[in-house]
Amino acid sequence: MHFLQKLRGRFEKEAKYPKWRITQAKDVAQGGQYIDDLYNGKQQGFLIKNFLSKKELNSFRKNLKNWRAENVVELGFGKTIGKTLMGSAPDLEDYLGKAEIFKSELTRNLNFSFEARLLDLLNKVAGGRKVEIPTKNRQEYCLANIRVLEPGKGGLHAHIGNEFIERFSELGSLAEIAELTNQLSFFVVVQKPDSGGGLTIYDLEWENTPRSYIDGSLLYYSEERNKAMDEYKSFTIPAEEGDLILFTGGKVWHRVETPKGQSARITIGGFAAKSKDDNVLYVWS
Repeated sequence: MHFLQKLRGRFEKEAKYPKWRITQAKDVAQGGQYIDDLYNGKQQGFLIKNFLSKKELNSFRKNLKNWRAENVVELGFGKTIGKTLMGSAPDLEDYLGKAEIFKSELTRNLNFSFEARLLDLLNKVAGGRKVEIPTKNRQEYCLANIRVLEPGKGGLHAHIGNEFIERFSELGSLAEIAELTNQLSFFVVVQKPDSGGGLTIYDLEWENTPRSYIDGSLLYYSEERNKAMDEYKSFTIPAEEGDLILFTGGKVWHRVETPKGQSARITIGGFAAKSKDDNVLYVWS
């Protein structure tokens, strides 16, 4: 009876989130087709529970103040730690140098290899593709970045990954090897705020987006565009601390709700995309 109740509860929960699958990290098996399911439209996202343990999360949060200042960027919503490709100088020299610093600090501050953990998971579900971090001039791109959204400073306005491709020329070198259209997004919840801060998914994908949402008629990354999205159905993914979300951030509209209370929303994440020849899954931030 207990098993049937658990099974029923899981199906009832998943029914609230169309084309989303909820699974435990320990149950992700080699040979999974998660990446193919995301690209072919069978799934819109995966909520992978308990990707990081409570001990690992505590270590992460404890060392949050130990990052070198050059990798910390103060922003309107809070701050990011770790360089992002978008917003970097097109020659990528500064980006690549700081990516190397971030990589070494990430393992030191977490006391385990986040890179190894993430790449192991993605290798299991990449559908036979190799999983790699892109390189330029023999230097690796940044694997991920940390986002700290402070309470009362707003969340992340409604956006969609495909709109970034033409806005940021620094993506050009990556576009030479990766198919950036319909790229994937991933992040791990390191700390939940007291309330709010959830990932909201809209019932609107790139191919059905009104031109006014992306041609400048509505302000890019604005509250005005948030209000325009209210006409569409939406749901918020129930991620807990330690959970990893992997979803079609390039093709589906989404936002992060405003954190409320005393605690910040802290995540670590980035992007993934297939190579031009479809033999590799690239991961970067």
